[in-house]
Amino acid sequence: MKWISSSDVLSRLHEREALGHHIDPRLIQAVVSPGSLFFLTLDDEQSFLSLIWQEVDQTRILTPQGMPRTLGDVAGRMVEHAWTFASLSQPMGLPPTQHLPVAFESFGRINSEFDFAEFDFVAVVAANDSERRQSPHGTFYIYDGVHRTLVLAHRILTKQSPYQPVEVLLITPRRPFVGP
Repeated sequence: MKWISSSDVLSRLHEREALGHHIDPRLIQAVVSPGSLFFLTLDDEQSFLSLIWQEVDQTRILTPQGMPRTLGDVAGRMVEHAWTFASLSQPMGLPPTQHLPVAFESFGRINSEFDFAEFDFVAVVAANDSERRQSPHGTFYIYDGVHRTLVLAHRILTKQSPYQPVEVLLITPRRPFVGP
């Protein structure tokens, strides 16, 4: 683990933005907020698959209430049900509180254009008590990068891409989520 300054992280984010990548303003706010930032590398597949994914209604089909939400669990549900990002982008007859097809459209684009060289780092925070109870094998909660990480996890589990070490930015203490 290596400490990094907020100005160095901001420089990397601005470089990504200049290449046409979307940078969430919430991540910029977290980086400039008081606290510490560290880079670490997830050298093995299991460490990456232990990251805890988001829980939102639009993608609830992948995170059933009370079920673990590590990347391995979520991508594993996709494999178990033979769901692809293309199939999840289509109506399935479920209410929008369980599945919103439009929410999966960007996943399909990321998957079809996937290039590990463009992956860059993922921002994580310490898992809270509820996340640790729900996902006891989880490690950190994904603060930024939920789309890229799920695409990579699915590609790993379906043998479309071999695992390569992933760099993560650990933001501490955990920042509150600030909406638009």
